[in-house]
Amino acid sequence: MDSLIIKSGKDTPFVCFDTNNNIFEISGESYSVLPNEFYEPVLQWLRNYLSTNRLPITLNIQFSYFNTSTYSPLCELLTTLERYQSNIGEEVTVNWFASQDDNEMINDAHFLKSSFCNLCFKVLPIQAAA
Repeated sequence: MDSLIIKSGKDTPFVCFDTNNNIFEISGESYSVLPNEFYEPVLQWLRNYLSTNRLPITLNIQFSYFNTSTYSPLCELLTTLERYQSNIGEEVTVNWFASQDDNEMINDAHFLKSSFCNLCFKVLPIQAAA
């Protein structure tokens, strides 16, 4: 299956699901008033991919901002990955990157971590460029 790459838009994030390395990335801003229009094709692609994949997966998330409307499809994505891990037995690692001074983003990440405790969910600081 080909990788999924979606360029960021005005109110939608960059998405790259690299099937060669099983590393998925979602980054940027997500504040569309109709988030399901953006995320539903991503979720459908992910479900199709997971139906044949049998390898560990890493999901890297680095939002600079996301609104409450994004929360539901984001939870659906994490639920899909949690089910995959449970059913297939391959580990899913979620790396949530946040600026050390962005307390709201860090709190959101920790809340999601507690909600998806079966995933290897890490909240990590964004590394400054050298």
